[in-house]
Amino acid sequence: ADLARFEDEVVVTPNRGVAHARNAGIRRARGDWIMCLDGDDTVSDSYLMRAMEQVALVPRTNLVYANQQFFDGSRWQWTVPPLRADNALVNGPLPLMTLWRKDLWLATPHGFDEALPKGHEDWAFWLQLTRLPLLPHKLDDFLTQYRYKKDSKMRTRERNNPEVPRLMRTLFADLYPVRKLLIDHHELLKPAGEPGQKPGITEAVVMDVSVSQHLHPTRPEPHLWSGMILQAKGDLAGAAAAYNASAALAAPYDWQGSYRLWRALLLLGDGAAAAREEAAAVKAREVATLRKERSVRRQEENVEAAAAALEEKEAALRQQEEAISAEAKLVQSVKEVMREEASIIEAQADMIEAALSEAEALDKLTLDAAEDAATAAAAAATTSAAAAAAAAADSNQLDADEGDEASLAIEGGGPLEVPPPPAAVAARQAGEEGGADAEGADGEADAAEDADMSDLTGGDAAADDDAPYAEEEAAAAVREEYERTQMGD
Repeated sequence: ADLARFEDEVVVTPNRGVAHARNAGIRRARGDWIMCLDGDDTVSDSYLMRAMEQVALVPRTNLVYANQQFFDGSRWQWTVPPLRADNALVNGPLPLMTLWRKDLWLATPHGFDEALPKGHEDWAFWLQLTRLPLLPHKLDDFLTQYRYKKDSKMRTRERNNPEVPRLMRTLFADLYPVRKLLIDHHELLKPAGEPGQKPGITEAVVMDVSVSQHLHPTRPEPHLWSGMILQAKGDLAGAAAAYNASAALAAPYDWQGSYRLWRALLLLGDGAAAAREEAAAVKAREVATLRKERSVRRQEENVEAAAAALEEKEAALRQQEEAISAEAKLVQSVKEVMREEASIIEAQADMIEAALSEAEALDKLTLDAAEDAATAAAAAATTSAAAAAAAAADSNQLDADEGDEASLAIEGGGPLEVPPPPAAVAARQAGEEGGADAEGADGEADAAEDADMSDLTGGDAAADDDAPYAEEEAAAAVREEYERTQMGD
C-alpha cells in the first residue's frame, strides 16, 4: 500500500557519461535514501528491508552496505571491508548498490565527479564521503550481486588506460601522500617513446581531458592534467600557463598546480642555454640539409647527364644495328646473286659436259669409221699387192724362161732388150692404183672427220682450240702408219 504512491520516472540526459546520468537522476529523486543499480547489478529481496530495519534501530545511520556475490564469469565472494579512509584509498570503493542518505551526496562538492575521464567515478564518490561524518552499517550476508565479465568495459579500460587511477588520485591531494602523488606525476609526464610504448596519458584520455577542461573551466584538476599533457609534448610555455590556471583555482591544501608551475619555470630558465644550443643545432641541421640538397641536385644532374649519354649511346647502337642489318641484307642479296650465278655456271658446266660427251662419242665414231676404212683399204691394197706379186712372179718366171730361150738364141752376141711381159705390166699398174685408192680413202676419212668436228662446234674454232689439232695429229699419225705399211709392203 505504501508503494502505491511511488511512480517510476525516466530521465533522458545528453550522453556525457555515467557520472552525469547518476547526478541527474539523484537531483530528481524525492526520497531520502539513494541506491544506484547498473545493468550488471542485482540485490536480494530482503536487502532493502533489512537495511531499513537497521536505520529504524539506529536513526543516525546514514550508509548501509552488504557483502557481494559475483556471478556469470566468476563465483568469487567479496567480503567488503569496513569503510575507512585508509581502506578507501587502497582497496577501492564500496559496492555500487550501497544505500546512503541523499544528504551525503548534497554535502560532497561534486557528487559523482563528471570531470574525471574514463570512469572510476564511484571510487571518487566514496573518497569524497570519507571527508564527511559517517555512521555506516554493514550487513554481513551476501545480499548484493555483480555480473563479472573478463572483457567488460571496465576491465578493458583498466588494461588500456592505467593512467585513469593516477588522474583520480590527483583529485585528493589532502588524502594521498605527497610521495604517492609525485610518483603519479612522474608516470603521467612520460612522453610517447618507441613504437608500442604508451605515453603517460594516452590519446583517448587526452581527448577526455580536453572535454573536461571545456566543460569545467573552474575546476583546477583539468588544467593540471592539460599542463602535464603539454609538458610531455615539450611545450613548457603552454604547460606553465595551464599550471598557473590550476594553481589559481586550487584549494589551499592542493599544492600540485603550484609545484608543477615552479618546476616548469625552472625548466624554462635552465633551458635558455639549451634553447641557444638547440637553435645552433637547428641552424647546423639546416646547413647540412642545404648541403645535402646540393649534393642531391648534383647527383641528379650527373644521373641526367649519364642518362643523356646512355641515350646517345643507345642511338649510336641502334644506328650500328641498322647498318649491320643493311649490310646483312646486302650480303644476303650478294649470296642470292652468287647462288644464281653458281646455278647458271653449273647449268653451263652441265651443257659443256654434255657437249664434250657428245663430241667424244662423235670422235669415237669418226675414229672407228676411219679405222674401218683404213683397215678395208689396207686389206684391199694387200690383196692387190699379193695379186700383183703373184703376177710379177709369173711374169718373172716367164721372163726367165724366155731369157733362157733368148740367151740360147743370141749366143755369141750382146744382150738384147726384152720388153716386160704384159702380165707384169698389169700387176705393177694394179699395185699403184691400190696405193692411190688407199691414200684417197684416208683423205676422205680425214675430210669426214673434219666435217663432223665443224658441225659439232658450229663452225666456232674458238670454242675449243686444242681439239681440232689433236684430232688432226691423230689422223696424220694414222696416215703415216698406213704409208709405212704400204712402203714396207
